[in-house]
Amino acid sequence: MCIKREAIRNRCHSFSGNDHATLYGNHSARKRFHARRTVHCARHHRPSDRRDPRGAEHDFDFEDNRNHPAAWTIRRRVENFKTKYGYLPGDAPMFGGDGDGIIDNTNASANGADNYVHIFVCELSNFWPDMNPDNYPGGSACARPGLPASTSGVGKNVPAAKLGKSTSIFIASALANGPSAFGPGFAADPANPQNYYAILDGATQAQVMGDACCYYFPATNSTNSAVKPSEALALDVKIDDGIATTGNVISGSITGFSNAGGIFPNPLSTCNDTTTHAYLVQNNSYECTPLIRIGARTGDPQ
Repeated sequence: MCIKREAIRNRCHSFSGNDHATLYGNHSARKRFHARRTVHCARHHRPSDRRDPRGAEHDFDFEDNRNHPAAWTIRRRVENFKTKYGYLPGDAPMFGGDGDGIIDNTNASANGADNYVHIFVCELSNFWPDMNPDNYPGGSACARPGLPASTSGVGKNVPAAKLGKSTSIFIASALANGPSAFGPGFAADPANPQNYYAILDGATQAQVMGDACCYYFPATNSTNSAVKPSEALALDVKIDDGIATTGNVISGSITGFSNAGGIFPNPLSTCNDTTTHAYLVQNNSYECTPLIRIGARTGDPQ
């Protein structure tokens, strides 16, 4: 252990006579002392052997856990990117986005229209590469057919997720809650932009090439969802209101045709009760697609 770290360690594990009097003087003072001491020591004590070996972005509570170094990295990257460029990753015009506040396909959609979110192309596939190109080298041009989501190699463009199946991934996209020529579940609403992280199963819900055109996410069902209801509830309770259909953490799905759709706030009935909206924790299979609003607990960078 280096001298500097040894000094910090000694300071964190010792206190003066005045501090001792404070500790045993009254309960509120004792709580304040421990709070200050805990914060100070946490800033200097970084045990690398306790870090998630899969990397920083794999902690599912990254929007909430302000004291976790890994959590801080993701949240700060999004905030710093927005502060520096004035746009969210993916949407920034200087990186190929259209700057409309919506993480979408821009004009790379199947019919050439803007605001569609049913293809993994352009702003959807460039969200993580724009923010951290060294770790995510697999960004795409804003042109069809787009790219398959990948968590490794030269095509890496999304992080793996810690929550749910071992093959779970994070994507970022606007909600498909706007009008479209194909019906609901395909396009974002430009009058009410809502950008979310979604946890999908990168194996069973991997993109398919539809109509010899583009890479689509298949519509969600009970065989390709990523997260159990009990896990979705734990996430929702931790950073939101614990209700599957309200707040900044909601349960959703990929909704659309059998081979196409965007993230949509329409959960499977096997994930949560359609009347009470309570998570069906007694169901131990993978039924949920959690949607976490980007910036929900960080001052809303949207």
